[in-house]
Amino acid sequence: MVDVARMISEGKVTDNYQFFIVLVVLAVLTGLVVWFVAPYLGERGKLLALAEKLQERLDEIRQTTEAAESVRTRIAHSDWTVKEHKTLMRTKLENLMTAAYRTKTASELDADFQNDDINLKISSKEPVTEVQLIYKMYFAVMKDEVQDFITAHSQFSIWLITERSKQRQQKLVIEREEFLLNQIREAPDRTLNGITYAAKYGEYKAARERMISIKDSYVDQYGPHSIALSDALQKLEARAACLMEDYITPTLA
Repeated sequence: MVDVARMISEGKVTDNYQFFIVLVVLAVLTGLVVWFVAPYLGERGKLLALAEKLQERLDEIRQTTEAAESVRTRIAHSDWTVKEHKTLMRTKLENLMTAAYRTKTASELDADFQNDDINLKISSKEPVTEVQLIYKMYFAVMKDEVQDFITAHSQFSIWLITERSKQRQQKLVIEREEFLLNQIREAPDRTLNGITYAAKYGEYKAARERMISIKDSYVDQYGPHSIALSDALQKLEARAACLMEDYITPTLA
């Protein structure tokens, strides 16, 4: 090529036929190069462009997949949270109702009028306190039913304490009258401080009759108070049953 250029510059090209042959060969080679390389470069450009689009598409798919996986994870976590919440609420509801049943049973035992324990204790106070605690922590939705139950129990307890106090006081009166009557009986002239045995016996008998009247009234009043507590418990049961149905019903997707 250097020789050809030199020949052209010296004006000797026309005298050398080899120059034309070389020129033709170069032209053919150039044509062949253009013929084969140009389409290749075009196709290569298309492939590069396609590769870029493919990479963009892959990036989009990866981002979409990551977003979908994130959504699935959040949904799975939410579903787990709902199940755990329902399990907790179901357990607490069972605890509340168990405490309510214990309250009713303990109240009936407290009300046994054969119980002459002078240091009367309301054993139902403990379970009803548990009912109130669980309600305040977990079941504000049961406010009306729980409050009605607690009110019924409070009224029952107040009545019980009042009536049992009357019985204890009357028992003390009877014991005093019996003591005085025994003193009169043991006295040689059957008198004590100018009070005759017959008169004192009348007071003693009246005291015992008064005790019988107090116990009869106690039995009569027990029914309405017990029924009121039972009715409040039934309303609490009905409300708890509705809530429990929701807690045990499977969540459908």
